[in-house]
Amino acid sequence: MSAIHTILAARPFNGELDAPLAGAVAGRCLIVDDSTYTIRLLKGVLLDLGVREVLTAGSAAEGLRVLAGHAVEVVFTDWEMEGLSGLDFV
Repeated sequence: MSAIHTILAARPFNGELDAPLAGAVAGRCLIVDDSTYTIRLLKGVLLDLGVREVLTAGSAAEGLRVLAGHAVEVVFTDWEMEGLSGLDFV
């Protein structure tokens, strides 16, 4: 089970934000991952939490192109990807 699956299984989202999170929701996030399943899952969670816009990229190279044209507040990246790794991306 991956880390994101563990987090979701341990504490399912009930549609309401906890008080500490209520004012901390980002306006625009970027997800960089070579797994379309992970992108769909994380994007859904972020939108449910109230993130205004979620941009996605299927590789680190694509993520760099997205960042060249958009300002984002938070980036979620896979650590192990073909080509440029998540660590190299950051």
